[in-house]
Amino acid sequence: MLDNIKLASKRWYATGQTMPDGTIFVASGSFNGLDPAIPSNNNPTYEILNRDGTPRGANYKMDILVRNQPYYMYPFVHLLKDGNLFVFVAKSCQLFNVPRNQVVRDLPGKLPLDAIVPDNVIREAKLMKRARYFF
Repeated sequence: MLDNIKLASKRWYATGQTMPDGTIFVASGSFNGLDPAIPSNNNPTYEILNRDGTPRGANYKMDILVRNQPYYMYPFVHLLKDGNLFVFVAKSCQLFNVPRNQVVRDLPGKLPLDAIVPDNVIREAKLMKRARYFF
């Protein structure tokens, strides 16, 4: 029964990624869903769930999440062919080896917006902002 199974810590707005061995990487989130500008509300850690979804019961600090508080929740992750994760949070990104709990490589963090967003999307966002759809 899975009724009494809980994560190692509370995670509101966490990110999950199935790893090549079937385990599940779960990262980040808020302890309580309250103001992320207050560090005690934040959970800049990750944990691993077994293939059946049961937690292993341990949290691990993740430096990229700590560095980017309070803008660290729901990090974007992508599993690469070599088994490492590409992790993108706020303006920081890195390659991360989950089994070793090790940063493989920090990547440049300040990319120009037009390097990652097509021109037509930028133009549309500017038009919508002027029309007061945003902000």
